[in-house]
Amino acid sequence: MVRSVAAPARVADVDAKHPLLAVPNEILAEIFVQSLPSYPSCPPLRGLASPTNLTRICQKWRALALATPRLWRAFSLESLFLEEDAQIAALETWLDRSGTCPLSIQIRIDPGDADLLDGCLEVIVLHQERWEHVDFVLTDKQTDFIKGPMPLLQSFTLRIDDTLIHYPPAECSDFPHLRTRQPSRCPAFSSAKRTQSVNSNTSSR
Repeated sequence: MVRSVAAPARVADVDAKHPLLAVPNEILAEIFVQSLPSYPSCPPLRGLASPTNLTRICQKWRALALATPRLWRAFSLESLFLEEDAQIAALETWLDRSGTCPLSIQIRIDPGDADLLDGCLEVIVLHQERWEHVDFVLTDKQTDFIKGPMPLLQSFTLRIDDTLIHYPPAECSDFPHLRTRQPSRCPAFSSAKRTQSVNSNTSSR
């Protein structure tokens, strides 16, 4: 009897000292999501703006963060001081955590890290049916993967470090929701009558 009375008292004491522990999971998960840059802005895989920080506070926060796919639906890939295999493994883990959420992806890997860039592209292409917003910096040789279908795609920005750009042909049905388009040499989007704007930029290195 003493135990049954003491246990709730201890819980109440902990909740009083740490009020966030008493917040319902649904509300806490929403707080987590709101703490990130507004979607479709992309947080980095690591750093102060990364949702991985939420997994390091306590066991409850870690479990809740890992069970909240919206925390992992957007990310920016950069050249990190990690082994290539470790960075690709981190990307795969991130995508697994995102569940079935539409994705917002930004690639800012140094084109000189060709092996890393190719490895990351191989992974994210497996999820292209979930691409919703993409912003890639690639080399001309790495554009061959841009093929449909991408049924959820709404915005697309591509920066190429060569002046010649070659895109594979695609039907407009491959991008039914794409709503960003501006005139460019991009046959992949030239027949997409429902689009409004696609940004395609080239620059010499």
